[in-house]
Amino acid sequence: MQIIQHHPTTAVAYPRALYQGSKLVNVSKDAFRIIEKQVEGMGTVLLVEQVASPGVTVQIVHAKDTTNFDQLLGKALSMSLSPKYIEGDYTFLVLLACCREKGRPLTQANYHEIYEELQDYKVQAASWYHLYGEK
Repeated sequence: MQIIQHHPTTAVAYPRALYQGSKLVNVSKDAFRIIEKQVEGMGTVLLVEQVASPGVTVQIVHAKDTTNFDQLLGKALSMSLSPKYIEGDYTFLVLLACCREKGRPLTQANYHEIYEELQDYKVQAASWYHLYGEK
């Protein structure tokens, strides 16, 4: 499992104006689980893993406050990481970490379809963490 490490880069100004949060979706409590992983140089990294197939795993990146959230979101956008967060919740964002199953091969013909599926899974994971993760 590869963990995403943050590297210094130019951030995007006013990231929430450019990249709005996702609507909260209904997701069952048993659809995901939390995993804590020790990563050298980062300490404990919080992951949320999809229980069912295809087993998408996202990294939870917590923000200290709204200013820090904007910094994290801007940095992730500048790195083309395609983060997700729930509209109105500026306490965390999610980044794709890995997927347990390979699934179908990625081709030029199906790239957009697979990309959209991954975006949906990230919104589900963000919704799950918003609803159940810190409870």
